[in-house]
Amino acid sequence: MAKQMDVFAAGKSLRGKLYQLSQDGHYSAAEREGFGRLMSYYHMQLERFLVAPAYGDASAKYDKPLASSQAAETKVPGCRPSVPESQQPLYDAVHKAAEDLKGVTNPIPRPFKNAPG
Repeated sequence: MAKQMDVFAAGKSLRGKLYQLSQDGHYSAAEREGFGRLMSYYHMQLERFLVAPAYGDASAKYDKPLASSQAAETKVPGCRPSVPESQQPLYDAVHKAAEDLKGVTNPIPRPFKNAPG
C-alpha cells in the first residue's frame, strides 16, 4: 500500500529528470521545449494530486501511479538527441503516469461558475 508522499516523491523525481532534459544543450530547441511542456503537464497533474488526493494519506490505489511514475523515470536514460524514436517511449510513459495520477485525484472545485481553468 503506497502513501501519498511516496507517490509525490516519485513524481518529484520524474519531474526533476524532465527538467534536466529540458535544459540539456545536447537537444535541439524544439526537443527541449517538448520536454519542458511534458514536464509542465506532469507537474500540473502532480500538483492537483497533492492538493486533492482521492484516497487520503495511504491506499493500495496509489500503487499504480507510483509504479507508472517510476517506470517513466527509467525511460529517461534511453533518450537520445535528434532521435525521436528514442524519446517517444518517455512521452508515452509520462502521459500514462499523468493519467494514473488523474485516476487518484479528486476534482478541484472552481470557486466561481465562469472561472477559467
